[in-house]
Amino acid sequence: MQDGAIDELLCIPFVQSMPNCALGNVWVTPADCLGYPTASACARMLAFVNAPPSPVMLSNSSSQRPFPWAYRQYSMMVDLLPALNTPAINAAMANYPVLPFPIMGSSVPSSSGHASKLRHTMRRHADDAGTGYVFLCTGPLTDLAWLLSQTPDLKDQISSIVWMGGSILGVSNAVGGNIDTGIAPGANPNAEWNAYWDPAAVETVWASGIPFYLFPLNVTNSVFLTPAVLNQYLLPAAQTSNTVNLAAQMYAMVAFEGGYSFWDTVTAAYLGNPGLFTFATQNLAIVTDESSPNLGNITVASSGGYSINVAQTVNVNAFYEYLVQQLSSLG
Repeated sequence: MQDGAIDELLCIPFVQSMPNCALGNVWVTPADCLGYPTASACARMLAFVNAPPSPVMLSNSSSQRPFPWAYRQYSMMVDLLPALNTPAINAAMANYPVLPFPIMGSSVPSSSGHASKLRHTMRRHADDAGTGYVFLCTGPLTDLAWLLSQTPDLKDQISSIVWMGGSILGVSNAVGGNIDTGIAPGANPNAEWNAYWDPAAVETVWASGIPFYLFPLNVTNSVFLTPAVLNQYLLPAAQTSNTVNLAAQMYAMVAFEGGYSFWDTVTAAYLGNPGLFTFATQNLAIVTDESSPNLGNITVASSGGYSINVAQTVNVNAFYEYLVQQLSSLG
């Protein structure tokens, strides 16, 4: 599940490159993106890496706290990149149809053909892997919370949830939030956008009891995306790898933005190389009161809360090398 930022779109080839992973469905939440352009860009990325045929799920979820327009344009740019608009990719797009999966104002999905198709796909991938289905979530958790509440029989098919989101306050490596109140007046500057977009959904998913691996800003902010990183790691490999070349072009769109990091691909790296990280189990709570100025804040709970596996550190240089190595393996 993703919402179309540059780093999220690149999770598609990154996961596809991992020998121990079988990439299943891609689900688009229209938060940090526009839905249909993002779904199209996802389909093109799937075609680029010759992923197994599968629909791109597109929800119609929304929030009272939408991402600012300045954050939401990149999937439209990616959708027009020449490398993703070749005759071969255009022909292969039929293998990755956009499947609208409305959650707002819709009936319980257990009676719909779409939900039946999703169940079938999940069970097939879970059976193939022999370990259950892993949800990699790099956007808000709205759609997953809805899916768990409306189709509880899917819970037994999910072995774990891996989420890039949140910023844990009051700990030794606290970094604060990532919301620019200059373009989002009135927002909580201490929250992280994926959590702030729908804090209640975070609590719903945590309450499900499914093993949960959290990659907050406390860790992901340390994996910088800068021109220097592009020059050192991606541009040399781009000379011999079409996939790295595409990644370098996409990352070049955002490399000059201050504070941009590999938030989502570093989270995805856990699926293929968990040894890059250290973890601690923490009891976490999130503020869900819509009237609170602390809405979306995540803290360690002295009592109660939810037991969450939280990434504490990441081997940054090893991640850069792993990302380039894996993307290069796709040619």
